[in-house]
Amino acid sequence: MVQEASSSLGVLTYHFPTRRDLLAAALVHHLERQDDQAASASPTSGSEADLATLTDGAIDLLSRMVHDERDVFLAGHELDLETIRDPEIGDRVGAERGAHRDAIEAMLRAAGSDAPALDAEILAAAFQGLGIKWLNHKGDAEFDAHLGLVVRRLLAKFLGARR
Repeated sequence: MVQEASSSLGVLTYHFPTRRDLLAAALVHHLERQDDQAASASPTSGSEADLATLTDGAIDLLSRMVHDERDVFLAGHELDLETIRDPEIGDRVGAERGAHRDAIEAMLRAAGSDAPALDAEILAAAFQGLGIKWLNHKGDAEFDAHLGLVVRRLLAKFLGARR
């Protein structure tokens, strides 16, 4: 890992004295990166994107996360598992997790959700699960089409009545 980072062990341990420090920093970076990607895929605040546009954007974002950045997607799940194994890591990134949740809620609020906090929890869990499932179906056109229907239905349940 140190060789891949083109850094010496001394530099790495200077900035991250413990394994927890390194994992917490990696998780913070991962959350910030997800927020940036989601923000770039979301319609701007106040825009009236239709359901098809929102669905296409969500599927494109999920595809980039799962297929184009597969290792990053998997690393995010590994980092989440580490917070279960070592709750202190989760404690260290509590504020960043809150900011991540707030960013998702803000996007859903801007898209017209009447319960953005609840919708954020449901959609985040659904998208993580769909992403994992999609890893097992790369290149499967039938599954890709099915996934499009699933995402469209999910978004329609939360936002469809307002479109």
